[in-house]
Amino acid sequence: MTDNTPTTANTPTQAEPTESQNDRHRKPDYYVQLAQEGRHGREKITDVGVLWSGKDGYLTGDTIAGRVIVQPREKREELQRIRAERQQGIQHNQQLKH
Repeated sequence: MTDNTPTTANTPTQAEPTESQNDRHRKPDYYVQLAQEGRHGREKITDVGVLWSGKDGYLTGDTIAGRVIVQPREKREELQRIRAERQQGIQHNQQLKH
């Protein structure tokens, strides 16, 4: 019989908040974990980072791979639209100069 009880790995690679985090006094809002198949079919859970809720619905944090920003889809699409409009304006101004 296989025991699928999640286990938490306690390794030196567990992510801890870095000094770059602005809200050092706050505890993380989320913990990021990686679930992998371990020995004997048991799931191995490893802590890999922490996240804080930020401005405009963004999540920011630190992981063992580096700093991460999680954007809501709507915010990302809005940012892409603004950048595209800005680029079109630049191209239009360049055409007027020539």
